[in-house]
Amino acid sequence: MSCLNFITRTRKAYLHCMIVRSPNPMKNLKDKIYALGVFSASSALFASYHISQITLSNPNLNTISVERLKLGKDEYLEHLPIYSLDRQGCPSSSSNYIERRWWRDFCFQQGPKYWALIANTSRHIARPLALEILSKTHSVSDSVLYKTALACDHKTLINLAKRQGIDARLFLPPKIYSHNSTDLSSQSYKFLMALPDNIDNCTRSHANILLGKTPPIMSEFLYEEIEIEPSADDASPRRVDLFPPPQTLASLTSSTLDVITHLTRIPQQRHEFIYTYEGLQLLTRMWFTFSSDDVIMAKLANVIRNLTLDELNHQLLVDGGFLHLLVNWTASFNTRLKVTASTALANLSKESQYSNGVYLLHPLYEEVGDRELDVIFVHGINGSAFHTWRQSDTARDHINYSWCWPLDWLAKKFGSAMRVLAVDYTSSAFSWRSRAKNQQLNIHDQAVALADALCSCEVGDPSRKVLWVAHSLGGLLVKQILVLAKENEKYKKLLHNTEGVMFLAVPHRGCPAARFSKKTSYLAHPSLHLRQIADSDQLNALNEEYLQLAAQHGITSKNFLEGLPTRLASKINIHIVPPECAELEVGENILLREDNHITICKPKDRSSPIYLSLVETVNHILHKQDSADSGESAHSSELSHLYECLHF
Repeated sequence: MSCLNFITRTRKAYLHCMIVRSPNPMKNLKDKIYALGVFSASSALFASYHISQITLSNPNLNTISVERLKLGKDEYLEHLPIYSLDRQGCPSSSSNYIERRWWRDFCFQQGPKYWALIANTSRHIARPLALEILSKTHSVSDSVLYKTALACDHKTLINLAKRQGIDARLFLPPKIYSHNSTDLSSQSYKFLMALPDNIDNCTRSHANILLGKTPPIMSEFLYEEIEIEPSADDASPRRVDLFPPPQTLASLTSSTLDVITHLTRIPQQRHEFIYTYEGLQLLTRMWFTFSSDDVIMAKLANVIRNLTLDELNHQLLVDGGFLHLLVNWTASFNTRLKVTASTALANLSKESQYSNGVYLLHPLYEEVGDRELDVIFVHGINGSAFHTWRQSDTARDHINYSWCWPLDWLAKKFGSAMRVLAVDYTSSAFSWRSRAKNQQLNIHDQAVALADALCSCEVGDPSRKVLWVAHSLGGLLVKQILVLAKENEKYKKLLHNTEGVMFLAVPHRGCPAARFSKKTSYLAHPSLHLRQIADSDQLNALNEEYLQLAAQHGITSKNFLEGLPTRLASKINIHIVPPECAELEVGENILLREDNHITICKPKDRSSPIYLSLVETVNHILHKQDSADSGESAHSSELSHLYECLHF
């Protein structure tokens, strides 16, 4: 043991003198070669001893940690005078051309490992250069990138993960020790059975279904079991579960991820999921088993996104190899998977906190530039952030069909001038489609939840204006958010920075199609949202408040009306929101004669009226913002000139 300590201290002192303090690194070449040989032999002996001791003392050590210890960081890199380097990675005290050239050659020979150490020093002057070089490292071998990944700390890796075109080999994948599919099944059931009884109703209901237990009543109209007539072979009545437990491993995994998603939305439960339920190991096994299933991977990405909301989990996720998954998913063709992974990376990099229900559509990668506008898309009943805003189904045969036109079209049109967000919330037309009691919130409570989520990601910041694009029920939520902002100081910035709202088939005066008789309601089970949009008195009051706000704050309103009935069945075609119920007493009312309630938010191409009107509105807001900024600049210049004249 004393021999090892002696070798360690000797090589550190010798290398420190030879590399750091040597006035001319080109001298004493023979001594350096000799030192390198001594160093290599002692390093091997030193590393082998320590790894054997660590492995014996802890056989369950994390594999990535073992690999990091096995490789170690080269001693000659650890003792470089990093804090005395300039922007080009050379010692600031070096003025000799030969010496600087030697340092440059040394840096690039060591390659990514050297730049990784500089990137780890957050306040270093050469850190931007180091990150830029690391982000463009593509032509090096797997072994070099492997060593570089171990040399980078978790903050450096997170910074690199947000850069477009980064090499995924720079991020170590998760490690798994068993490839048996039965392990995933047993681990999933073990997790479900370990959930406490006092967990929230939504999570408990989903877990009960998976465990084959009789769930609680899902709403005041819905029971999970129904009684059917006895069959010829069985004289006793039978009860059938409307939501039977899953029969395959894929359905079990998908449903378990639904439970985990609900669980990790609660801040206190994220820590419990990782430590008490060994959640990261369960997620790793799910990824290994179903890595080619985009639907399951999208749900897994959503769970990771929830975990990234807690900063204490960031290093655990990086060390667990989940950065490797997120970087690969951002390059996926699946829109839901790509956007969810990008939103998780944004949370890790602490750009903003995109909490429950808010997804970042643009930018997907780190971009340079000041954003002047936030465009927020809010879907309606039976919609979602990834389903409502697709291109028209009639254009699916086109090569460049867009599954999310705000992501594909607006990003290319305006680039770094804007940020595009989409909100997602639970909303269905009928209560039998909801698996959990109180899964739907009323319009007021849903608006509060969305307002909190938007404020957490800095919507309403004074440097950016806000433009809302809302379909159907989403328009009512936007109006309710603005009314809340008038009454609550916490949300006031959402109102003060709102420049405009585009309403797409919004039932400002109620929705006749949502009104059911008492007997029909008993059979159809209309959801809470459907019952609320049928209440014209409540909506009329909300509409009057919005009209006052629009006049007071100069909010531009564009209101689009559906011109065609929507086909609900083979011979049933009705106007979901008739034009007379969707008209607004402020701004423009535009009737789209070729669109119904569903297609009004799905433009056929870039020449569609909805998209052209949106582009026009965005251009107007950006031009107005630029004019205001130039006016302030001119005013500041005049004041400066006047100040100079007074002191002349």
